[in-house]
This record gives sequence, C-alpha cells and structure tokens, in this order.
Amino acid sequence: MLKHFMIKQGDQLSFTVTFKNLSTSLSSIVLGAKKSMNQESYDVYLYLNHGINKLADNKYQIIISPDITSDLEPAWYFYDLQISMGSSVVKTPLSGKLVIQESVL
Repeated sequence: MLKHFMIKQGDQLSFTVTFKNLSTSLSSIVLGAKKSMNQESYDVYLYLNHGINKLADNKYQIIISPDITSDLEPAWYFYDLQISMGSSVVKTPLSGKLVIQESVL
C-alpha cells in the first residue's frame, strides 16, 4: 500500500497498522526513511520497542517522535515499512513519502 504523510518539523507522527490474515507472528518489523534512495544510511530507522510498539498480535503503533522530526530538514523522504515472518518471508506492506514541512512556530 502506498501512503504519504505530511508533518511539520518538530511534530510527532503516529499511526497504527493492523495486519489482516496474519497467520504467524512477526519476527521483525522496521521502518526506514531516506531523503535520497542512493543514501547508504537512514535518516529515520525505527524497529520494535524503538519507535514501533506491539499493541496486539496483529496491530502495531509507529511513532516518529518530535526529536526525530526536529532533526530532519524540510524535504521529501522515501520510507518503507517492512515485516519479516520467520527467516525467509519478507514483505513491504506500506511505503511512500514522508514530507517534512517547515514550522511557522
């Protein structure tokens, strides 16, 4: 699924992802964002218990904190939310752009 988020620099972004028909528990869930697809390092990197919280067996909350968005310069960032089930099944159920806007305040 393609989803774009727009947020002011220094604000918090949080959203919940619910996986339907999840037959096995996730072995990992990560969110990575980069300003350029050619970058080797991430501008944002979240993982379970570090920006990603498990709410139920099939429900996760993703939180990009104000500390993180304050450090991002206003721009478009590409992101992927990737999950792993076991050692061989990897899926990217959510991707898109994260737009950081300058804040007036």
